[in-house]
This record gives sequence, structure tokens and C-alpha cells, in this order.
Amino acid sequence: MQQITILNAEQEPINEAFMPPAGFRPDDELEEKIAAITGNCWRLWDEGWHFLIAASMGKDSSVMTSIVLNAAVEYQAQGLVLPYLVVCSGNTLLENPVIDAYARAELAKVEVFIHKHNLPARVEIAEPGTSNNYLLNLIGGRTIATLPDNDDAKCSNMMKVEPITRQKKRIFKELGIDKTCTLVGTRFDESAARGDAMEQRSDSPIEPVNSKAGKTDKKGRPLKPEYVLSPIAHLSLDDIYYYIAMVRNDWVKAYSGFNELVEVYKEGEGGECMVNAYANGKAKSTGCGARFGCHICLRVQDDKSMNNMLTHEDTREKNAYMQPLANFRTALKAWHYDPARRNWLARTLNSDGSVNIKPNAYSPEFCEQLMMWALSIDADEYMATNGSPRFTLLRLVDVLAIDVLWNRYGYQQGLHACYLWLKVNRDGERWYPPEEPDVFPSRPFPPEVSVPYADREFDGIFSGFRDLSMMAAGYDEMPYQSSKGDSFMACNTGDEFSIDERAAEEFFGFEVEWAVERFHDFCINPTSAYRYLMRLGVVQIKKGDHAEQERMLRMANQIWRSGLRDCLNNPHEIVRRLGMNGDAVGFQGEMFAA
Repeated sequence: MQQITILNAEQEPINEAFMPPAGFRPDDELEEKIAAITGNCWRLWDEGWHFLIAASMGKDSSVMTSIVLNAAVEYQAQGLVLPYLVVCSGNTLLENPVIDAYARAELAKVEVFIHKHNLPARVEIAEPGTSNNYLLNLIGGRTIATLPDNDDAKCSNMMKVEPITRQKKRIFKELGIDKTCTLVGTRFDESAARGDAMEQRSDSPIEPVNSKAGKTDKKGRPLKPEYVLSPIAHLSLDDIYYYIAMVRNDWVKAYSGFNELVEVYKEGEGGECMVNAYANGKAKSTGCGARFGCHICLRVQDDKSMNNMLTHEDTREKNAYMQPLANFRTALKAWHYDPARRNWLARTLNSDGSVNIKPNAYSPEFCEQLMMWALSIDADEYMATNGSPRFTLLRLVDVLAIDVLWNRYGYQQGLHACYLWLKVNRDGERWYPPEEPDVFPSRPFPPEVSVPYADREFDGIFSGFRDLSMMAAGYDEMPYQSSKGDSFMACNTGDEFSIDERAAEEFFGFEVEWAVERFHDFCINPTSAYRYLMRLGVVQIKKGDHAEQERMLRMANQIWRSGLRDCLNNPHEIVRRLGMNGDAVGFQGEMFAA
């Protein structure tokens, strides 16, 4: 095959005539489609559009990124001023380690390409903050796993949508919202559902489409525009494979040789070439059989890509280090519906001082179990790689964040997460998820009931968000005053709940053993450790969230005063310890012994 030349120096940079009218028809040759995409990019750049290129580094987005970057090089080579480009990718912090390493390596190649050609561009990776760290929030007792029967896409919103939305807002503010469009690698023929959705949105490979047109916020105000372009919308799956083949044969220059792209799909297909998988009918309905996502994902029945990587004879030895991650997922899925692994005490006080008994997040014991597994898996991986782990489940900031959540919910003694971290990393103890756990099927939970909860100390000054240590020592705590005149403990505030990374490193380097001895081994109640971390300046809460912190601390302190900490997973025992008879309040549940 002859080398394809998309644009050469002899061609006039008259962009109005550059895009062939037939260039976006599905039946056109790939060369014509590439020329059309390139010409359209040139026209939009002439109009001053900045591009935000959404690059997951899968096959479709890789091809789109290559075509657009090549177009940018040739545009700039004509002496034209190229608007700014941002290549954006997302990392959930729970990606399949093989895919995570691959994506990072490919994005590094994009950066090299950008610098080599002196393009006005950069690469950004959006990651969830502490508030949206999915595994942290599972272990911290803040949420439960997303399964098909509770499919509210919560995990996707936390790990992908919200971080990327925040990233976009920042970039739009920097470059101008009216002249920045997001490029996505969606194609009409990827699937019938995808094609229908694209048509309903009026997705276009030619003109940026305002995806927020006609939409309003909760107050009925029009949303700010957000322009989206689908450059490869009319490329077929054959076109995608053909382009990848051209790059691999050096017929078309690209930021990458795409060899690693083909290999990761091959591993995900169980050792079968991505093109062969398509030819054999595995991928005709969805575009490609291999689907990569979070190693903890429970929204799908089985993680086929991970299973292929762990079982195929050509890859299982190389990828054996991921088996503990698969075991973690299996155990979490098997025990998700176990009623004894749920916390049955609601987190909101009713107006009459009662509380509802109903299942919500995972129980303190199960959260502790998840924590011990994660810490042990991390420690083994760190040792096996001599300090260069291929994945990390929990960072130091995550351990401290879990302690904050556990203390805020009254789940554990003060700094219990730090205590477990020491047991694993200092004392060498290990705990692992079972490879074949007993499976608890889904079944209806008993209806919720309300029982008296708040005692006379519930609203007292020592139960809320105030600095008790400073007050007891006779110092002026300099409390924060809300707009309503309420007083709360002074602490760091910001856009969201977070842990200072440097402060966390210093804490684990110099303070952790002393702090655990003081706030865990001699724990009066967990909220004292919570206030200690606030006072230390390690924790930042969301601005204006003081009242919510106070509400949760009052609930947590009541748990300890009522002696409920060790029975939050047993609704009958909760009711009994609160001085009520289960039958009297209408609570009957066959899954528990009264």
C-alpha cells in the first residue's frame, strides 16, 4: 500500500475548500474521511475554537487523538496560529493495573509528541478527590457498592463524571466557554443504542453541538453552554482497525505505534487478536469484546477482561499479581447482601428525637475487614516490587480520610485505621479476602421502624463540633461563627473534604505511633481523635459544612453513650439496647434472631 498523505506543503491552506463535501459519508474511503476530519479541524481552528480532547486511550479515542494531533501539526506547519489543545483523560484510582499502566504510557507519548512539534497543548488526568474516592467511601462506611439491581451509576458519577466535570469547568474558564469544545470518540456504528443516543443528541462531526441547549438547573436557569464535537462519528469499526494497522505499518505517523494498544486488547480477549475477535463475531454488537474498567466494578456480572488476563496461559503468570484484586471484588460481591454486614442505624435524627432502623452503609466490622484486606494487598505489592507498586488501593491520605469517616460515624475507636496500618506495615500482620466466599443472595430487608434515640446530652456543647480539648484546658478555642450565629470548631475549609498530602506524610513519619497510643489505646470516644486531626491541620472540610459535621458528630457520640458501637449490624440488638421491644415497635425480621 502507498503511504497516505493527508496534507502536503503544496496544498493551499484555504480551509473553506479543504473539506470535501462527501468526506463524512459512511461509505467513503478512510482516506477521504481522514481528510474531512482534518479539514474540519482546520476550519474550526480558523474560527478560534480550542479543543478539549477526551482520550481514554481505548481504540476509538486513540485513533481520534492521533488524527486531530496530526491535523494540528500540519495546521501549524502552514504558519497558522493554532488555538490551545488539552488532551484530557480520567483515572478512577481503581483502574485495572494493566490498563492504568498502558494509559499512562500512552499519555506520556502524547506529551512527547506535543513537545516534539511545539504544539500549544498539554495533557491532564482527572482523578477523584477524597469525597469521590469510591473505595475510600466504601471502607469509610459512607456508601455501598453499585450493583446492577441498585444501578444508579453512583460509582461512575463519583469517579468519572464529577472529576471530569470539575476539570472541564476549570478549562472552560481558562480558555473561554464559548470557544472551547470537547472532542469525543463516539461512533454511530459502535452499537445500535450508541447510534440512537448520538442521533437524539444531534451529535455532529462537523459543527460543535451545545449539549446543554434547552436544559436548566434546579432553579430553572439556563445551563451554561458546553460544546461537543464527534470527529470520528462516521468511522466504522473496520476504519478504526484499518487506521491502527496503517500506523503499525508506518504508513501514517502518529504519537504512538499502537503496538501496546493492540496487546492490551489481545490480553483482554484472552489472547486473541482484536481483529480476529471481531471477525469471529465476538464484537459485532458492541464494537469490541474487551471492555476495561475498575478492578472492583460490580456493575457488570463478571469482569471478563480481568478474568482473561488471569486465566489465559499466555498472560496468567505475568498478571498473577492482580489475583488479590479479583479476590477482593469477588468477596465484596458475595457478601454485599449479607444483612449482618450492614449498618442498621440511620444517620439522621427524626424531628421527635427518634431514629430509623434500616440498612444503609456497610457495618463497622465489614468496613474494618475491607480495610485489612486492602492494607495487606498493598503491603504485599509494595514488597514484591521493591517499592515500585503497580497499583495502590489506599494511600496515606486515604487511611487518614477513613479514620475521619469512621470517627465521624462512631464506627471505631479513635484512629483505628491508623492502628490497622501499623499492624500491617510495622508489625507485618496480614489479612486476605477468601478466594471462594459463601454467597449471600439478594432478598428483601424488613421494613424500617423508628425508636427513641436522642438523650438529654444529645444537644449539649460536648456532643457537637467544638474543640473540647481547648475548652477543657482553659484556652480560647476561637470558634468559627456561622452566618446563623452558631459556633463550631475552627478548622481548614475548601472546595471539598480532603486530606493534606504533605501533612499526611509527616503524620505517618513522625506522629502516628504516639497518636494511636493516645487516641486509640486509651479511647474515650472516637470524636476526640476526629477533633485532634482537625486541630492538627491535616483535614479540610467543605466550606460551609460545619453544621453537617456537627450533626454527624452528635449522632456518633450518641452511639457511644448508648453502647451501640458493637451491634450496629444487628437491628434487634440496637432496638433492645435503646430500651425497646422489637415486637412493640413493629420490627420483625426473619434473617435475624431476636
